[in-house]
Amino acid sequence: MNLSTEALFTVALGLQAPWRVERAELSTAKRRIDFDVICTERRMTCSHCATPDQSIHESIQRSWRHLDFFQFEAWLHASVPRVACSACGKTSQVPVPWAREGSGFTLLFEALALSLCKELPVAHAARHLRADAKALWRRIEYYIKVAREQDDMSGVRHIGIDETSLRKGHEYVTVVHDLEQKRLLFATQGRDHKTVEAFTQDLPGHRPCEHGYECGLPQRGSAATAQGGHLLRPLSCGSPGGQGHGRGACGGVQGPSRRCGHCAG
Repeated sequence: MNLSTEALFTVALGLQAPWRVERAELSTAKRRIDFDVICTERRMTCSHCATPDQSIHESIQRSWRHLDFFQFEAWLHASVPRVACSACGKTSQVPVPWAREGSGFTLLFEALALSLCKELPVAHAARHLRADAKALWRRIEYYIKVAREQDDMSGVRHIGIDETSLRKGHEYVTVVHDLEQKRLLFATQGRDHKTVEAFTQDLPGHRPCEHGYECGLPQRGSAATAQGGHLLRPLSCGSPGGQGHGRGACGGVQGPSRRCGHCAG
């Protein structure tokens, strides 16, 4: 069976119907290869309400940087359909399988970039990838936000709070670590009480509680907070069922702050 060059590249790029490579253009002078990708469907599912068999209103030209092919910089170009839905009344862009919405990089290129940025300074990774360092920082910030939203701190029992200087000046950041799991939980600029307040505001979003109480640290100024800026006791449980440092309804240590410790133990 004879396969065309376009069909081979369709397979190499991992594309599946209704997407395929229509044309591949190689420039040895620019050391670059460009792939024109097309969608063969005429009616598609609405990405907003998932109603199938909707008409395509228009197509918008998009481009994405992809992993290198044969040491040549590779780019994907496609006219991405926008579906006019008769069910919800919205016109929405069809998601492409090789990239997330709004990104100028394919998912594989983003994965490579993030892997390099874990091992190298971002500026060095950008030079290695022949990409803009600011573009890499935007991807890092995006995935950090996604990871933070998914981070579960319900198992955190003991934390350590400390400060460290940035570079060689008098700029400081405050860091919060899980002392048992040896992992960073939170970091923010500054070293005053506002940094701890910022952590207490961030913490409830990562500590789901079955009792419906706010999960966080003891209130500032309570007997259980800290000495010299460092927390002295486990995160507390303030669910009803006890006084002082007894046991709450969830079985966790109950502190004077009256905050929930189902997720604090």
